[in-house]
Amino acid sequence: MTLHPDDVGHGLITASTQTLLMSHPEIPVVHAELRYYCEDPLAVHLVLSIDQGPATWWTFGRDLLITGTAMPSGLGDVQVYPTYDGVIIELRCDPHRVALLTNTPELAAFLDRTLAMVPTDTELDHCDSAAELVFADHHDNRSPADGGAHPPPRPGS
Repeated sequence: MTLHPDDVGHGLITASTQTLLMSHPEIPVVHAELRYYCEDPLAVHLVLSIDQGPATWWTFGRDLLITGTAMPSGLGDVQVYPTYDGVIIELRCDPHRVALLTNTPELAAFLDRTLAMVPTDTELDHCDSAAELVFADHHDNRSPADGGAHPPPRPGS
């Protein structure tokens, strides 16, 4: 896994590697890039591509990936678990299933860098929840009947 040190100053950590696609042995390797943005401190982004094909993005909790390096983690579309050969990241989108084998020390190095940038239990200190809510409210022009957000309550109402 290639860690990209220049990204840390920008609040971004990336790591690139070749993973083994265990669920489809006819495809030898998959290029995988893990991305972590300190502005989105609870999530890890996984970008997958084969040869020159289009990339596929998966986003899941950083805590799921951290836990999955030591013990099985995840109940839904993303599951992570350690094996003797490395860490398996299993992605499901019914009826499809993909299992990627990653190198444990390389994955641990990536996670260590994310934890150095944003330690566990400080993630919400790196979020501006109020600004995100205001942005979402101002950019949702649908009415509540159409699934849009309700306007914020007025003081005194």
